[in-house]
Amino acid sequence: MNLHILIPAAGSSLRMRGRDKLVEDVLGEPLLGRQARTALSLTPDVTVALPAFEHPFSGCRTAALSGLNVETARYAASAEGLGGTVSSHVTTLPEDATHLMVFLPDLVELTPEDVETVVVQAGATPVRAASKDHAPGHPVIFPASLFPELAACSLGDDGPRQVLKAHPPLLVPLANDHAIRDLDTPEDWAAWRAAQSD
Repeated sequence: MNLHILIPAAGSSLRMRGRDKLVEDVLGEPLLGRQARTALSLTPDVTVALPAFEHPFSGCRTAALSGLNVETARYAASAEGLGGTVSSHVTTLPEDATHLMVFLPDLVELTPEDVETVVVQAGATPVRAASKDHAPGHPVIFPASLFPELAACSLGDDGPRQVLKAHPPLLVPLANDHAIRDLDTPEDWAAWRAAQSD
């Protein structure tokens, strides 16, 4: 298997009211750097899609990746949402790529073991992490046979969802809510940190 991983990190964190959730501290390092490190434990072929250089969070997200051997990319279509990032990136994959993992960086509780659990299920159909109750989550792995559909998917967040709707994925339950727990507001972060300290 020739797995490539895309970490779409071009969002604006609007619900954080001026803070950037992707550089929030998690166990001593920024979240984005932590997730990139997890991705690199699986494959050296990791690309982080960053916002445009003029975006206020561009610099801090770049700094969060310091020392990590990842590729970075900036796609104009990322401004339209996840679909724009995925459709732009899939056209850059080498011909021998067999699978693409879309690894959302804001799932704070994902562990390398979680992601490996998803990877070992990769095959000819999409694979999607889920909660213990089978609620669909992330990461998601697409086989190369679906790359043309991803490249043609509509902009916005709904594009990859439509590909998954047409090609139902194998759901892989992960422990607790690791596949679905994202922290989008300062209150979410405060509550999560309080729970970790209990």
